[in-house]
Amino acid sequence: RDLGLATGWRTRLTLHSDAGGRAGFHAARSHEVVPIGDCLQADPALGLTELLTRRWPPDAQIHVSVSTAGKDVVVTSAVGRTAEGPTEHVHVVAGRRFACAADGFWQSHRLGAQVLVDSVRALVGEASGTTLLDLYAGVGLFGLSMSEHWQQVVLVEGDRRAAGYARANAAGDPSTRVVARDVRRWAHHPEPADVVVLDPPRAGAGRAVVTAIAATRARTVVYVSCEPSTLARDLAWFRDAGYEPDRIEGFDLFPGTAHLETVVRLRPTRR
Repeated sequence: RDLGLATGWRTRLTLHSDAGGRAGFHAARSHEVVPIGDCLQADPALGLTELLTRRWPPDAQIHVSVSTAGKDVVVTSAVGRTAEGPTEHVHVVAGRRFACAADGFWQSHRLGAQVLVDSVRALVGEASGTTLLDLYAGVGLFGLSMSEHWQQVVLVEGDRRAAGYARANAAGDPSTRVVARDVRRWAHHPEPADVVVLDPPRAGAGRAVVTAIAATRARTVVYVSCEPSTLARDLAWFRDAGYEPDRIEGFDLFPGTAHLETVVRLRPTRR
């Protein structure tokens, strides 16, 4: 689905500087830095034009991001790491406040988080039960956005900093439990769940995690993917484990690129 923003949608990006300190992007499949004068994808709030006029330390990485908390610029180079702006970002999604580290993961499209939450909530639909399990939970976006409908929400996140934000975003909700553990370790001892939501990195979930999700005997699984190739691989493993997709939605969260965000609902084919 096209979200209707061809330009100005990106709220975070990473620049690189060349030997002369000029900022730009890496050429395709290369570490060569190509200096630029503008980027049509950049949200105007990033102030990219001003950043591109600066001279940076040679061979630096410049991560810039923006939220309602302001603009953050983190520079990493041979001389160290510097930061300008807030240490954390704040986003409001589905009426709920989410904080995350300024240089941590968040959807780059300024409508992305809300669009994906709406999709996941719709696909979970009227599913009922006791436990919602959110794997690769990050700062709790999906699980916490649905927590009012469940007696227990379990968020599993391997990055301890993100898991800490998930706890803070839960605001002491006794129905929410945050497990600061790599999902591959969680897969050694899966717990029963009624619904499982997973949003893995580009590498996908993998066979062991898919098998563990099947072992939860969830009635609904919703898989959020940013990489179609690993999604297809994992869906084949879900089929082997007794789950088939009954709904697939695609979102153009990366306009001007070949990338696609996909949300898939799977249901068990056998018990």
